[in-house]
Amino acid sequence: MKLLKALLILLVILIAIPLILALFVTNDYALERDTIINVPKAIVFDHIRYLKNHDEFSIWAQRDSAMSRSYKGEDGTVGFVYKWNSKNSDLGSGEQEIVGIQNGKRIDYELRFIEPMTSTSSAYMEIDSLGIDKTRLEWGFKGHMNYPMNALLFFVDMDDMLGGDIQLSLDNLKKGLESQPKPLVMGTKAFLLRYHKRISDSLIAAVKALSSKQLQFKPAVDRWSIGQCLDHIIKSDKLLLGIIKEEMNKDPQPQLLDSIGVSDQQIVTQLADRTKRYQAPSVLEGANSYKQVDSALADYKQIENEILKFAKQTDIKAMRTHHSVYPFGNSDVYQALMSLAGHTSRHTYQIEQVKANKNFPKS
Repeated sequence: MKLLKALLILLVILIAIPLILALFVTNDYALERDTIINVPKAIVFDHIRYLKNHDEFSIWAQRDSAMSRSYKGEDGTVGFVYKWNSKNSDLGSGEQEIVGIQNGKRIDYELRFIEPMTSTSSAYMEIDSLGIDKTRLEWGFKGHMNYPMNALLFFVDMDDMLGGDIQLSLDNLKKGLESQPKPLVMGTKAFLLRYHKRISDSLIAAVKALSSKQLQFKPAVDRWSIGQCLDHIIKSDKLLLGIIKEEMNKDPQPQLLDSIGVSDQQIVTQLADRTKRYQAPSVLEGANSYKQVDSALADYKQIENEILKFAKQTDIKAMRTHHSVYPFGNSDVYQALMSLAGHTSRHTYQIEQVKANKNFPKS
């Protein structure tokens, strides 16, 4: 009986010790690491603002190549959510949301961990220019542990536990950005071809794994399905490429150069901006006829290859001296070719919005 009593007292003491200890341990922790990247500030910020790019350098993402990911919203903007789910117990599941952006300066995040333990913490990335081709990037984390779980902070040094991983991730980012070729100059053929490839790759990645049910799902009666978006992109590309080729068969009009109503940058910016809605003409209305994504992608890749072949074979100076009135205004052929990719980018974002709908089929 005395032994049982002694064991009970010991058990109470063992339970009480961490509870008492937790009263004297901080609930909060913070850590940060930084690196110097020999790349202009604008390039660094443009890369880190997109959460999908973080998979390229995050040491955590690289620890599980089979980790599933899903997204909600427009990447690179406030409100975008990146969700992950891993069978690796060290990674677990959770989501990260962009909660604040100071353009060219800082991005703030909220991390919500679900497994193996529910908790919420914040993070940020902040950059400063140290010269034309030198940027300092600081990556910091702040967390909070409620009583009595904060007792763990007495035994675990979060800076030691996470700091090394943050630094490895920063080292990966530095190596990746510094090894990239110098940015292409807008207005060159190389920029045009790279722009098309980037947009094309994004569209293909967004739809390649979709089922027939997902392809034809409509979020509302007056909203297009993903299949309709793809059909619209393909129809538009075919129509506008035909107009462009006809224009190139005409005599050049260099005297009309000053009449161009938009800049190359405006083409990229305005077409990607979905805050402005446009009604597609009836001839370009998207049909919900695709039953399999493979057939839709085959048609898209065919017309995209025709566009790229035409762009490669056409002299850049000739593009600039042939003009026509397109849906976005009086533009030269180079801008018209850019608009094809910009238009695809616009509808890729629309596709992501459909996928983010709460009623979107799981498979």
